[in-house]
Amino acid sequence: MTPASCWKGAPPMWMVVGGGEMTGDAQRIVARDIAKEGGRVGWVEAEKMPHLFTGFVDWWQGARGVELWGKAIREMFEGSFEGGGIVLGVDGQEREVDVKTLTGLKRGDLLEVMRIEAGKLEIWIGENYKGPKRKL
Repeated sequence: MTPASCWKGAPPMWMVVGGGEMTGDAQRIVARDIAKEGGRVGWVEAEKMPHLFTGFVDWWQGARGVELWGKAIREMFEGSFEGGGIVLGVDGQEREVDVKTLTGLKRGDLLEVMRIEAGKLEIWIGENYKGPKRKL
């Protein structure tokens, strides 16, 4: 999750997320915050898809994601990019979503969960290490 707390003056951005990604909540918060501060952000979410679904162009979701990606790049260079959100449904339908309302999660709540979960992780220090185990 980005440490940025102000997005004013940021360049246009395009974000794509698989619906089942572990970092999906953080990405929704960042996209929402950019849009709420007047930034131009394109959002594409594919329900039930993995992180790199756009790499699977044989799947309709991957092909559509790449198509939308190319469209966003072209519009950014032409200066016509407005942003907006699209969800690619498992039913094969696309629906528009308001990026400003992608999630009701608060940034601070998510950061607190991240701190708690990070505290549960042990630092991997090698197979032959004999010293005390440490946490993050």
